[in-house]
Amino acid sequence: METDNFEVVPNQVVEDAKAELVDRGIALEMLLGSPGWKFLTTYISNNIKAFSNRAIKQGFDSMEVYQFERGKIYGLSNLLAEIESSIQQAKDAKKPS
Repeated sequence: METDNFEVVPNQVVEDAKAELVDRGIALEMLLGSPGWKFLTTYISNNIKAFSNRAIKQGFDSMEVYQFERGKIYGLSNLLAEIESSIQQAKDAKKPS
C-alpha cells in the first residue's frame, strides 16, 4: 500500500511567511490613513459609477470599447479587493495561534 508523502514545512518558514503578511498589512493600513488612499478610493468609485451610468444611459460604440472599459473596472475592483484581503490576512496572522 502506498502512503502519501507530505513535506514538513519548518516552523521558521511559516513564521517568516506570517511576518511578511503582517508587514504587508501594516504598510497597507498606513496607506488607509493617507490622503492618497482617499483619492484612490474616490477615483475607483467614480470610475465604477461612470461605467455603470454610461452602460445604462448611452451604451458603448462597440463591443471592443465595452470590453476595454469593463476590464479597467475589473482591474480597479481587484486592486481594492487585494488590498482589503491583505489587510485581513495580516490581522489574522497577528492573532495568537
